[in-house]
Amino acid sequence: MAYKAPNYFNLTNYLNTLTRQITPVQPFQEIIDNSIQYNSTDISVVFDADRDLAYIKDNGDGMNLETFMGSYHELNSVPNESSGISTYGVGSKVFVRLTTLRITLTRDKLSGECYYSILDASSGDTFANPHIDDMVDGIIPEILQPYSRLVKMFFLGKVGTMVILPNITDWPSTGKNRTGHVSCEKFRDTCFESFRKRYEHCIYSNREVNISVGLTKNDKTIFEAIEAQNIIDGTIFSKITDKTGDVEVVTYLTENIRTRQEISLVRNDIKFDRGCSFVRNPKRGSNPVSVGTPKYKMIRQTVFWKSKSDGLFSNIDPYKTSGALDWELLEICANEYSKITEHLDSQKITSTSPHSNIAPSELGIKCAQQIVKKYPKDKDIREFTTGFNNEIFNKTQTTNNNIGAQNDAI
Repeated sequence: MAYKAPNYFNLTNYLNTLTRQITPVQPFQEIIDNSIQYNSTDISVVFDADRDLAYIKDNGDGMNLETFMGSYHELNSVPNESSGISTYGVGSKVFVRLTTLRITLTRDKLSGECYYSILDASSGDTFANPHIDDMVDGIIPEILQPYSRLVKMFFLGKVGTMVILPNITDWPSTGKNRTGHVSCEKFRDTCFESFRKRYEHCIYSNREVNISVGLTKNDKTIFEAIEAQNIIDGTIFSKITDKTGDVEVVTYLTENIRTRQEISLVRNDIKFDRGCSFVRNPKRGSNPVSVGTPKYKMIRQTVFWKSKSDGLFSNIDPYKTSGALDWELLEICANEYSKITEHLDSQKITSTSPHSNIAPSELGIKCAQQIVKKYPKDKDIREFTTGFNNEIFNKTQTTNNNIGAQNDAI
């Protein structure tokens, strides 16, 4: 199959840029994002310590010839389109952060045709001119014989797409300095934790999606599935949409105060790796207000939107890991943040004055009971909650005393 390569490509600059900007986990996230975007319901990521490779397979729609020869392999500096979760042009090339070789097998769901490609980043010429060909279902091409075990898995399992990353002789560290190397098992654990944070709400929102992570050691593969988890893990205070009605800001009191204090960004049900640490007061030009104040450890905000509303955000990176809110969304977040802090402060005086459609006592008592019970020795929590109305803590204390009395009786 003919493939037209770009006129010029500087591989050295590309690799240097990726090393600075991309974490070793992101190549896998990019492939998983693509799988979800193309209707996969069963996604597996396997780290093979025996063979120094990793592979990702799904049961999605696969790619037709036009997509496979085009956007999946083209070396673009910007995304081809923003309608989906992921970006072929930039994202599918970040495998070079891990290895110099990427093998892709795909089956077009509509036509049933199978194709494969070998993308070699050992030189600028081979990277710009991947080997692409079709293959007959069930017959392994000679060039893929070294990976016959996985190719057979692709054929027998009726896999939509399988991406193989071989020759990972050194599993990179994912620490802050991104230097050094770790074991395959340690790298797998780090990836699993990153996948969990990024995809657990997606699995919660779409119960048909299953993502599992496996480790192969001594020819035995053990899988662990990512469990569904609602990112809103507490008592909802308010839900506000922007003027388009397509972006929703949820403000709530979390039960898990150990999570990072920030505004979480969730695009197409997938959580960005980094959120926003500041909101601004409604008056334009005012100083930013941190959402990480110790006094309000339990307050969280999450912004939900679909890719069609990307224009309401700024600085969304090509890998969909970070972004910033525009002025309208900043004002919504700031307004709701101010309301909930005023509400919490008001409970130091009264537990009966209404706010919106939520009774302060109901919100405060429930949250206080959950937090005090979960973190009874937290100094900041004790100091902040000391001023709350006695009704809250009397109920909490009475409950604890009753439980203690029951235990004594037993």
